[in-house]
Amino acid sequence: MTKEEFNLQYERLSIEHRWEESILLYRRYVEQCRQNGDPDLLAEALYGLSLELSVHGSEADARAVFDDLLALRKAFAQHNLKAYGEAYALLLHRKVCRTDDIDEALSCQEEAIGIYKELGLYDPRGFDIDQDDAFGCLGQLYCYKGDYASGIHYTTLALERALREGESDFILGLYYRRLGIAHLLSGDSRNARGCIREALLRFERSSQTEPDPYADPSVIDSCRQLLSECDGPHHPADYYWPWLI
Repeated sequence: MTKEEFNLQYERLSIEHRWEESILLYRRYVEQCRQNGDPDLLAEALYGLSLELSVHGSEADARAVFDDLLALRKAFAQHNLKAYGEAYALLLHRKVCRTDDIDEALSCQEEAIGIYKELGLYDPRGFDIDQDDAFGCLGQLYCYKGDYASGIHYTTLALERALREGESDFILGLYYRRLGIAHLLSGDSRNARGCIREALLRFERSSQTEPDPYADPSVIDSCRQLLSECDGPHHPADYYWPWLI
């Protein structure tokens, strides 16, 4: 079956909500792509199947298919980094977003950044991998791991880039809040308070210029809670994890 034929069949099954059949169709298409020996078409099919399984199948099966795809991209990147390295780095970053293992996530993100460096796509002031700030993601992971010095370092790089490029107040507020939490958990209440106050200012300004009735109350309340934490004993580190986005 051609790619066009697959797309037509998949579209029909999706419209009719026949998810089990659509997964079977994807699996047949993946095997056909594998037998035909087209790595890019196979990679596209594997990624689509992993998404389909995430939504309509088993998350364990979705992870297994994604890992198959990651191994495929890694093999081709090792053979020809210039041609396949960026695609592999992109998948490594997507793996970061799919795993609950912080050490694994850090390893994947650091490897992706290393590949970008080898390919000449690295910028010490900041750059994107799959529309995400590479250092912003790394800083977040280090904060989750409890390495707050590294978390502060990389989050500061991401914040400086966001300021330089005129990102929205909401995005800036997220970075300031993350820095505030990292300082708080490092025992630096003065810097924590300054960052959280700036985050609160940014979130309040964003709520006036670009209101979001769902997000605004949550982020503003979180900053007020964090400010109260600066003046007294604070919770265990994992209490703040939902606010480290």
